[in-house]
Amino acid sequence: MFRFLSLTSNKTKIIYIMTYIIYEGLYLLNPILIMNFINNIIAKNLHQIIIYIILTIANFFLIQIGGFFLACLVGKVENENYENYFKKLDMLVANYDATTDISNDKLSQLMGEYYEKTNTFFFIKKVELIFSVITIISIFVLMFLINMMIATILLIFIPFSFWASKKFEKKIYKYAEANKGNSDTVKKYIFDEYRLSKEERFSTLKQLPSIKKYLDKYKRGYAKSVKEKSKYLYFYSYAFLNLAILAVILIAGILTYKDILLIGTLFAFQNYTSQLWNPVEFLMTYTSDYKEARPILKEIEELFIKPYAIYNDVIIDNIRLENFTILDVNNKPLFSPINIEFKKGEIYLIKGRNGIGKTSMIEAILGLNKRYSGNIYFNDSLEHSNNIVYISADAYISKFYDEEKSLGSSGQKKLEQIKFYLNQNKSVYILDEPTNFIDINHKEEIIRLINEKINEDKIIIIISHDLYLDKLSTKIIEL
Repeated sequence: MFRFLSLTSNKTKIIYIMTYIIYEGLYLLNPILIMNFINNIIAKNLHQIIIYIILTIANFFLIQIGGFFLACLVGKVENENYENYFKKLDMLVANYDATTDISNDKLSQLMGEYYEKTNTFFFIKKVELIFSVITIISIFVLMFLINMMIATILLIFIPFSFWASKKFEKKIYKYAEANKGNSDTVKKYIFDEYRLSKEERFSTLKQLPSIKKYLDKYKRGYAKSVKEKSKYLYFYSYAFLNLAILAVILIAGILTYKDILLIGTLFAFQNYTSQLWNPVEFLMTYTSDYKEARPILKEIEELFIKPYAIYNDVIIDNIRLENFTILDVNNKPLFSPINIEFKKGEIYLIKGRNGIGKTSMIEAILGLNKRYSGNIYFNDSLEHSNNIVYISADAYISKFYDEEKSLGSSGQKKLEQIKFYLNQNKSVYILDEPTNFIDINHKEEIIRLINEKINEDKIIIIISHDLYLDKLSTKIIEL
């Protein structure tokens, strides 16, 4: 199972936790120092007053310094999380196998919305959760030592607040999943709008209905979600907590008036009661926030534990397809099973109507598609090899390789793509529609480049509808 904690280094985790312990300890110490300072003022003990002034000021500066270092460490954790998350994503994209369903839409979500909504749950919020519990327990222990009755009142109210919050968790989770689904639908609509923009802006017939109904559905779901979450926070959790804090302050005030508590002790109670607010509020909101983030975390985890494609790098003498056919989404064969052997020194031209499964067949050879029946052998082995060059039908040059060439025409990019990938020594070269976007003069250049590989005794497999390539091939396979 993939563990999100691994996105933060062990060294950073230890330093962060130790700093948090020191910071929380100093923060909890502050009300005691001020309590003793006030009580010594009433007792007119000058020596003790001076000591507690020095200790309180020193503690104040230590809290500020601790807070500074803690904030810096939060930044370091976020930096490491970002780096390791995107390294993991890069490895996934570069090495995913045929069982991984990943699309442009999914990739956009993983890099944007999904990361933003979940990154604090990788490490930071887990630590905050633990320390919130520790802080609450520590405050109760200190308050019991000061006055058992007042501490007991808080001890009754706070668990009741948690009980009330638990009642609404399932409902909040249900709305969170619905919101995610509605949001994904809107995003997919925008992607489709972008892909169809050139056609549909001039057409009276539209593939896409109005976006309004999808936005309305999202708005209705989101409004219900906000209403339920607000009801949960302000009527079922915060209300009980605020009531408990108010009761403690009023009772402590009355006890001070009756000389049962010292003024310094009253101040300490007020301070500790106020300090309870942040950790208790965190616990109240953590559950609902985690319920919203959990579907996304689960989806990321499922992707990150997907196996990588495994290849050997042996020289390929032949590729053999035995009783091979591509299956459609209903597991029905797209063409009659075939038996083919691809040998060195030959150029194989694969033809067939659109949708027959030509590109899917190539993806199966590459180990990127398991939607087929039959067997694929590399040198009589079922183990896939990476001793292959694959050039897809898309003419794409990354700006990270050459920004100027990435801005060229489709034909220029296609030619550069073929030159780039053919400039390596492999056993097999697979080209999908290599003459797409290419004019007649540059087609001759592509043929020359392919012939050079044949002279090196390589296996060449080409998918194309271009009759111009018929004269180049030594064998034509019609699917």
